[in-house]
Amino acid sequence: MEIKLTNTYFLSGKWLMKNIMRAFIFLFCTTLFALTPGHVLSQHVKIQVKEDKKMSVDEVFDLIMEQTDYKFFYEEGIFKGLPKVDVKKGTVEANDLLRQSLSNANIDIVIGKNNTVIIKEKPKVVTTTVQQKIVVSGRVLDQKGLPLPGANVLEKGTKNGTQTDFDGKFSISVENKNATLEISFLGFNTQDIKVNGQSSITITLQENASTLNEIVVVGYGNQKKKMLTNAVSAVSSKQIKDLPVTSPGAALAGQVAGVTVVGTNGAPGRAPVIRVRGTGSITAGNSPLYVVDGFPLPDSSTFNLISPQDIQSIEVLKDAASAAIYGSRGGNGVVIVTTKRGTKGKTKFSFNSYAGSQQALNKVSVLNTKQLIDYMKEGYANQGLPIPPAYANPAANLPDTDWQDQIFRNGMQYSYQLSASGGSDAVKYSVSGGHLSQDGIVKGTGYERFNLMANLDADLSKRIKVGVSFMPSYAINTDKDTNGSGSEATSGATGSLGGFYGVLGNALMMPSLYPVKYANGNYGQPSIDPVYSGFSPNFTNPVAIIDLYEDKTKTVTLLGNSYLEFMIIEGLKFKTTFGFMNSNLSRNIFTPSTLGRAAFNTATITNPNLNAIAAQRQVGLNQNWVSENYFTYDKTIGDHDFSVLAGYSAQQNVSTMETLTGTSGTFLSDAVHTVGGAGEIKASSFYTGNNLISMYTRLNYSYKDKYILAAAFRRDGSSRFGTNNKYANFPSVSAAWRVKQEKFMDNVDWISDLKLRASYGETGNYNIGDYAWQSYMGPGNYTFGTGNGTINYGYIPTGLSNDNLTWEKNQQTDIGLELGFLKNRIALTADLYRRTTSNLLLNKGIPAINGFGLSILDNIGSVENKGLEIGLLTRNLEGKLKWTTNFNITFNKNKVLELANHVPLFQGFLNAYKLEEGQPISRLWGYKQIGVYQNAADVANSPVWTAAPMKPGDVKFEDYNHDGKVDVNDMQDLGTAAPKYIFGFVNTFQYGNFDLNIVMRGSQGGQNMYAIDRNQFRFFGSVNPRTNVLDRWQSEQNPGNGMEPRVANSNSDTNSNSTRYLHDASFLQITNLTFGYTLPQMKSLPFDSMRFYLTSQNLAMWTKDYPGYNPEANQSNDATLGVDNGSSYPLARSIILGVNLNF
Repeated sequence: MEIKLTNTYFLSGKWLMKNIMRAFIFLFCTTLFALTPGHVLSQHVKIQVKEDKKMSVDEVFDLIMEQTDYKFFYEEGIFKGLPKVDVKKGTVEANDLLRQSLSNANIDIVIGKNNTVIIKEKPKVVTTTVQQKIVVSGRVLDQKGLPLPGANVLEKGTKNGTQTDFDGKFSISVENKNATLEISFLGFNTQDIKVNGQSSITITLQENASTLNEIVVVGYGNQKKKMLTNAVSAVSSKQIKDLPVTSPGAALAGQVAGVTVVGTNGAPGRAPVIRVRGTGSITAGNSPLYVVDGFPLPDSSTFNLISPQDIQSIEVLKDAASAAIYGSRGGNGVVIVTTKRGTKGKTKFSFNSYAGSQQALNKVSVLNTKQLIDYMKEGYANQGLPIPPAYANPAANLPDTDWQDQIFRNGMQYSYQLSASGGSDAVKYSVSGGHLSQDGIVKGTGYERFNLMANLDADLSKRIKVGVSFMPSYAINTDKDTNGSGSEATSGATGSLGGFYGVLGNALMMPSLYPVKYANGNYGQPSIDPVYSGFSPNFTNPVAIIDLYEDKTKTVTLLGNSYLEFMIIEGLKFKTTFGFMNSNLSRNIFTPSTLGRAAFNTATITNPNLNAIAAQRQVGLNQNWVSENYFTYDKTIGDHDFSVLAGYSAQQNVSTMETLTGTSGTFLSDAVHTVGGAGEIKASSFYTGNNLISMYTRLNYSYKDKYILAAAFRRDGSSRFGTNNKYANFPSVSAAWRVKQEKFMDNVDWISDLKLRASYGETGNYNIGDYAWQSYMGPGNYTFGTGNGTINYGYIPTGLSNDNLTWEKNQQTDIGLELGFLKNRIALTADLYRRTTSNLLLNKGIPAINGFGLSILDNIGSVENKGLEIGLLTRNLEGKLKWTTNFNITFNKNKVLELANHVPLFQGFLNAYKLEEGQPISRLWGYKQIGVYQNAADVANSPVWTAAPMKPGDVKFEDYNHDGKVDVNDMQDLGTAAPKYIFGFVNTFQYGNFDLNIVMRGSQGGQNMYAIDRNQFRFFGSVNPRTNVLDRWQSEQNPGNGMEPRVANSNSDTNSNSTRYLHDASFLQITNLTFGYTLPQMKSLPFDSMRFYLTSQNLAMWTKDYPGYNPEANQSNDATLGVDNGSSYPLARSIILGVNLNF
């Protein structure tokens, strides 16, 4: 559902920010006050060891008592037989020394008053020989032997549970000696302990330091999160495993601060647009670099073919310091995907399957037949024209076709995925296969994909490791001209399917008074209607497009990667990898003789037009290979840790496309739905390719895991740029200070982590055409000499080359804070950044006298993005009810710093954007509507609309420059499509075997121009308008809402870009809601675990007043969001039931 809240305060900026802050405070307080109070002694006592030596337990106790106030009491001889431990010279925590010396002891430790430590031997284990209820007692301690009061002790698979007392002790009656206890405590890892007949158990819980010690994948290696000096965000398989999404990009929505996931199109198999830290380029693209298992992909299409179920983790390198290792391709950030690999152990199988239905999230409200008849009659009267009889006295049984209902359906969706993994010490493997089938919500559309993945890793010896990965996929996409471009075979020659509006735009604008079909089987449309033929004859019946038009694309992709790693000496490794990608595409398009449209609008089932037949076949091949060769060296010298990377890379990308088009007018019939049915076939082809070679290095250094430095450098050479600038350097430097490791933080126990970091780096963007710097050749003719004027045909230069063309260059500074409270139960991350993109690739005007055109591509501009990212992770409850919240919010401000000759540019769909220095890229430009003229006096006393005389009821625009007239000089800034901020909100609940996951995201402050209204308002009687015209001006006494004009043909440019078509694009969306239940473990089941889940994707979206299908819909290029022409594929709400099996 999409709920319109036009007259509410719901999505205003102040309201939303206030409630976001309330959420912050609520989560903080919930987390803070839910903690169980505990008795904690000093945990930071240091012991000085003068020399390396082996020490017995008694000697360790003597050493501690010499240097501290602690006293140890224990029975003599209980440590007899325990091995001595190696103690290294230097400073060590007393608790670490104790843990090391007592690791093999069967003892209980009790901390008494005045620093006394009482050590007792554990009671003997008592076992029973009959299956009956037994009482189990015990204690729950932390890693340092301190009691954990309030820890939860639950008999697994039941509701039987208790909590530990002040001394960490518990007693519980369990079903039998084979019961399993689940022990959990806030800030610690949950443990499962098998009773095995024991009556007394001591459990030591490990502190949950996963947020610090988790491994994060960075370019050409891994790092612990706590040692990162850069802005890197990670999404684990646990966060995405239950999301029924078709692409990994969709799984990122709402999960990562600083990453915008824009769902501009809901077509089956279509992936969202991903941006990292704003819009940095106008023409060279804003998509990040995608790297899969070390292989950099040429574009996002292959990334979106990966099954989300095969992904182990997704890391996003957001700042330039982390992305600089990828040099010229890291300017828009880097998304690194790591697929699942095998682990040691017996083969484990996993099966995941789901099935469900999806439907359109909402509909656009348009006039029904009665409302349209009244609207038409009023329009004729306003124009001073006689009302045609068909409107003055309409038939009683006129059709009232809801065209949206006719094209939409409930589409089914299925997915099956089976995986197996396991291995030995020497060989490990992971294999999976899956099938996805998704019916689109528009009839006749769909997407189907088959996936395989195989990863194999082998240790040939202690020094040599090898591995190989293969990911083949086969995808089938069936379309019905839903992309809004009206694309069909040779559309320029045969006429497009209703202009650029496609099946969806036609469904919105086609009047409801036409039937789907006439009695003779012909499809209803204006060009052949016997009564209502006055509407636009270029409309195509959207049901006819679905029934008759054919467009199917098949893509076979193989991604492979292999590596060999050789350990030369301890710490020094050499790794070589070779990866390749091969993608084959075939597309077949066919339009029959019976599909009436544009130039052939009279073609029907009963009156086919052979000239209307169009067919096309496209065959494409994309091949890429990458060779990486690099050394890594890790060395520790005392408190100093070093890590060095140095390598060389070579890559080649080649693409070809061959197109066969049947010539219009040469088809004999519709019998053959391919180009083979044409008497004449035109062929075209292209070849394009580029090469990239690189050298790179990185140095990491840390002192006592406290002071951390990192630097990286890459030099790239690309064939895409001019001979004078084929090579460029990309350096970076970063540092971090782990403040929590300082001595002055020892007694600040409520802060569990505090790290400050800063970085600076330079990256590039090379996403332009492969031969953009070169001069092109094209066909031409010329008359030579003084002869008879004979024209000579040949090839001539069609443009000037630019030998100085180079990369767009990104310079980015980042300052970050990482803060953990209460044993990282609350974790806060914040980043301030400033990103400047210079050397923008734009067309620069040149004198026409040169004979090679009016412009040349050059590096002539700059753009700035600066912002703030905040991420907050809270573990609100951790008992029987567990509740975790992950919240992120991103503020980004974009500004154009420089343009060629400081001259503004108009760009985008319908020239809706004005690029101007000091203003954002997605700046919408047009007139500001201030109402409608109420009467003749209002017209006479208002500034003159220079394009045409105005009448009462016509649109009234603001005289922005106050010169007494309204013309193009009064166009003004209408706002920006870029939101003020975006946010994501993920809540995870677990109670017993039940779990609930809710993913929400939102956007506040952006604008979107609903451009289809320009046609709906341009001429009455040409299209079916939206129901907002019911509030139109009809007279001075009945002025409507004061903004909707009268029914009439537009007065010249009154349908130009203006606030008439501008709408607040703010929204709040429930992206995913999943409710699951895991069956209790039972020996009778042949599975290790079985989980059922019910989930909904795109469950609901709230907007303020947006009239279209989707406030994120966009018709413009990658740089400028904010224009919705009404033809973008709507979002689908899905309801899915699934099952996970592990065995």
